[in-house]
Amino acid sequence: MARERLEQEALRLFAQQGYAGTSVRSIVEAAGVTKPALYYHFSSKAGLYRHLVEQHIEGWLGLVRGLFDGPGSTEERVRQYVRLAVVGAQEHPDVLRFMHQACARTEGAAPSGLDWQAREARLLTELVSRGVASGELETNNPRESGMALMAMIQWRCFASLHPEAPLSEEVALHIADIWLKGVQTCR
Repeated sequence: MARERLEQEALRLFAQQGYAGTSVRSIVEAAGVTKPALYYHFSSKAGLYRHLVEQHIEGWLGLVRGLFDGPGSTEERVRQYVRLAVVGAQEHPDVLRFMHQACARTEGAAPSGLDWQAREARLLTELVSRGVASGELETNNPRESGMALMAMIQWRCFASLHPEAPLSEEVALHIADIWLKGVQTCR
């Protein structure tokens, strides 16, 4: 119970205040636990931050892997992937803010979340390669095509951190349409 409260409150505070702006004291006060509880579960603020980054990376990549290994055409999987990313970002803005900071390494003391992008790019390359092999997609470069899809989604989701660029299911459908039509014409 204390561990879950620490994770929840630390994520919220890191997302709102950044790594450097969030103290151990503010985390434990928000979670209603003591400093020794944080150190027992995570050894340090950096350990807690790293745990949260890894937890969200593994959770996301597990969802993506399951989606890509599941039933459906390549087009259906692409649409589901984009929707999952966009709707997930819309429903969990603190996670989006937190992962944006981790990915961008906006603060030197914070551990990086860049490994996530390389691993997600490999999954997308596999999906596009399978789509090419099955005749559903036409591209001479599955890696760059997959990375372009990932970049479209990430940049659009990160843009939603500003109020004038909200996310919606329509946005997800539009991103999928642009990519699916574009990958067919870029050979």
